[in-house]
Amino acid sequence: METNTILLVQSSFKKLKPLGQGTATYFYDKLLELDPGLKGLYFSNSKESIQEFGAAFMNILATTVSYLDNFKQLKPILYNLGKVIQSKQLKPTFFDFIGTAFMASLSNSLQEDFTLEVELAWFQYFQKISQTIQL
Repeated sequence: METNTILLVQSSFKKLKPLGQGTATYFYDKLLELDPGLKGLYFSNSKESIQEFGAAFMNILATTVSYLDNFKQLKPILYNLGKVIQSKQLKPTFFDFIGTAFMASLSNSLQEDFTLEVELAWFQYFQKISQTIQL
């Protein structure tokens, strides 16, 4: 990723971070809307489970965003995350749903700060992260 793209992702994440639980809940709801089968298979719908999911979601985001300018250190973390995801035997469309839900949650949370330039930067971020996870 180019330096400007990394900076856009990192600066917009600073605006997103205080909205963490709301962003994660929106993502979770959107993901289950796109693929309701995930609800019974991989996610519990309890309030505690959603809060745990939200914390994990934001931790993954914070980690990956902070390491974008040193991607070599991030790769082992992403490979391990990929192994966890693969062990759940998710459908091939899983990453498509994740991408759609992820971008929708960013748009919902960042609102007017989710400019076309920011959207493209986050799209590149998602592509790079998801491609590495799927190796």
